[in-house]
Amino acid sequence: MSKLQASPHPAQDYAEAVTHVEMLWNRPIVSPLFPNSRTIFLTHGKRTQRGIVFLHGYTNSPHQFRALGERYHARGFNVLIPRMPHHGLANRLTDDLRNLTAEKLIATADIAIDAAAGFADEITVMGLSMGGVLTAWTAHTRPEIKQAVVISPAFGADMIPNWLVPPLARLFRLLPNQFIWWGEKNIVEEIQPHTYPRMSSRGLAELWRLGLAVRKKARRKKPVADKIILVLNQNDKSIDYQMAAMMETLWRKKKTDVRRFEFLVEDQLEHDIIDPENVMANSDLVNPILESLVG
Repeated sequence: MSKLQASPHPAQDYAEAVTHVEMLWNRPIVSPLFPNSRTIFLTHGKRTQRGIVFLHGYTNSPHQFRALGERYHARGFNVLIPRMPHHGLANRLTDDLRNLTAEKLIATADIAIDAAAGFADEITVMGLSMGGVLTAWTAHTRPEIKQAVVISPAFGADMIPNWLVPPLARLFRLLPNQFIWWGEKNIVEEIQPHTYPRMSSRGLAELWRLGLAVRKKARRKKPVADKIILVLNQNDKSIDYQMAAMMETLWRKKKTDVRRFEFLVEDQLEHDIIDPENVMANSDLVNPILESLVG
């Protein structure tokens, strides 16, 4: 496997920040995007004291974070929600997701943080699931970040033993791609229209590959972000909860400033605690907590 690395080119001012956002808007796509799935930039038209970058989950799109982003924008933040590569297409059964790589995820996060460096003095990055793993990566690679909010990071899957993740990641990258439905095939009509109803095995392997790289960094060095906030959900049936919790231990061993918050089983939240269009979401509970954690 090739070594993963960041490639920072931080914007020096607001005008340069806008050019970085335009890079995200103008990336080539294989087919039309779903109307709500374009990269979202909520700006006050000038550099602000605080800015936030939201990184969405696997098979989701920027719309997942739009409502929460609007709340932060109302508080004076400049807000950027980049669309991850091969996500957000109007054809929800596209096979394009098989082309996702860890390198493409990192490159997208780098462009977003490059932009944030130009539009805000203090940068927060917040991500869920795949976005949580990517947020953890940026906490180790981008010193511009003041705080990284890592929500339910998908370092592994609930039903897969932790020791199996590395060989499965390698195997899935070698085998022909398979698409795995999130549920029954008719789920395409039941879940949010800005999401995909199935995942790519190769895309999943690349996500785990990124997670393994983050774990390796956490064992070796202290993150470069000032602070990490780890948000877990005791009722999450999708991710490897213990692996996510172990990241806190690795970070603390390196004297990292870490805060941990957990939603409880009785809160009855699903894996996606962000998207208000998720039928099991509880934005009235979740959003004020996430805002208070950021400060």
